[in-house]
Amino acid sequence: MSYNPDFAPIWTIFKLRQGQLALASAMFQDAVNNGLHHAFKTPIKPIIDEAHVVKTITAGGKQYQARRVVSTIPLNVLHTISFTPRLSPTRQQAISIGHVNYMTKIHADVKGSGLTSWNGMRYPNLLMFGFGTE
Repeated sequence: MSYNPDFAPIWTIFKLRQGQLALASAMFQDAVNNGLHHAFKTPIKPIIDEAHVVKTITAGGKQYQARRVVSTIPLNVLHTISFTPRLSPTRQQAISIGHVNYMTKIHADVKGSGLTSWNGMRYPNLLMFGFGTE
């Protein structure tokens, strides 16, 4: 997915009425209602994909099995987990680079007749871009 500059005015002005957390909670609850099994705060060591089952083994030795696994493991943590079969070279390279979202982000809501919103980002040093909306 590429960045669409035409979308910026929309996501800086319009907000979800009940917030992102309410949306995420509703999506998660819908998944649970439809059979999702989950475990939080459960460090995983290996993830093993065998024929028709995926096994995950926790740091404490507990084993989970499923036909499919949805991983929400942060990129900067994936290097602590072994995968069988090994991940593709592209994924391994991404893991070695780490998350590129280490950046300074600036967001200001301004009162008055000036800008209603101003955003800026930088990675890794100088300001990369900034924009405002009225």
